[in-house]
This record gives sequence, structure tokens and C-alpha cells, in this order.
Amino acid sequence: MKRTLLAVLLIFGSLQGFSYSLTGIFAGAGLATRHNYDVGIGFGAYYLKTLNSRIGIGLTAFSQQYNLYYDNENDNIIGGSIRHKSNYAFAAPLMQVALGKKGSTDFYVNAGVGFNVGVSDTLRKWSRSPYGGVAYDSVIDQAKGINSMVTRIGFGFTEFLPMTKHLYFTFTEDFGFLPSQLSKADDPTNATLHRNVATFFKPTYISFRIGICFLK
Repeated sequence: MKRTLLAVLLIFGSLQGFSYSLTGIFAGAGLATRHNYDVGIGFGAYYLKTLNSRIGIGLTAFSQQYNLYYDNENDNIIGGSIRHKSNYAFAAPLMQVALGKKGSTDFYVNAGVGFNVGVSDTLRKWSRSPYGGVAYDSVIDQAKGINSMVTRIGFGFTEFLPMTKHLYFTFTEDFGFLPSQLSKADDPTNATLHRNVATFFKPTYISFRIGICFLK
């Protein structure tokens, strides 16, 4: 029993010896891999406490903007298009692992929920003129169909560039996935749009961020 207790104390002591904390802020922009309409802006902050020299856990909070567009104007005489713009505020537990001998690059994974803080969703009905061109018959506001809460899973890599002993400049490549849909907006009269709407509202987003972190 005494040997076990001594071993636990030694392990705990070694973890404390390597322990440090990271506090950082970041901002950047991202694009959806499909149906992207415009650049999505995001910014946030995180706090991380290491368990040992390699692994740390913490929390990140950030905003992410989604700009999506879907249409089938090219192949149909009558159809519609969805233009979606939303902004979500996410909170997610975070785990980070230092890579390489110097630990200048970290791999991280996080998963959490996001709450809608800004929406715009429209369905545009149109018909193609026999003389050429497209006439928009109506614009239907579908903002009420946007979900107030979604789940998100993310992972990525952060590179650290030292500026002082405790201050670092950071570059991050983030990949975000949505298990739940951003919106329930749909056009049942448009078969092509109706079949693809679930995939359309679950975009994979790739973001590039820059930031500053403080190591203590």
C-alpha cells in the first residue's frame, strides 16, 4: 500500500512539474467544401491546462459564420435556389496534443454546441423565359426554419511562433463538421433541391486562423 501511494505521489509530482496553461485569442475566415457562397468569418478564445508535457485539456468559445448557396438554374426550366447566411456562437471542450520533440505544433480536437446569433435564409422561386434569361417569381423568407442550436465536431493543427518567453503568435488550420443541420428550410416542389437539402445544411468548413496566446 505504501509503495502504491508513493508511486501515485511521484506520478502526480511529475505531472505538476510539466504543467502549464495557455490562454489565447484568434480570428480567421473559412469556406465550405461544397455549396459555398461567401467567406465565413470567425473569432474566439480558448483556455488550456496541460496534464503533462504533451496533453492538455480546456475549453474554447468562438463564433462561426456560414454562407451557403444552392441552385439548379442550369438544368431546369422551373426551379428555386436557397441562399443561407447564419452565425453561431459555439462552446466546446478541447483536448490538445503537442507534436514533435519541440512541441511547436499541436493537434487538437473539440466537440460542442452552437447557438444561433444571426440568421438570413431565403428561398427564391424562378422560371426560365423562353426568350432567354431567368425571371424570379418570388423570394420567400425561411429564417424561421434555421435551427437555434446545432452540434459541431472540430479538429486541426496549431503552429506556435515565439515572440517573447511567454507570448506566441499562432497559425491554425481548423476543420469543422456538423452532425446536425443548420436549417430545416426546403422546397418540396423541387425534387433535386429536396433530395440534397440535408447534405446542403451540414457543411464541412475549413478555416484558417491567426492569433496570440500567452503561456504561463
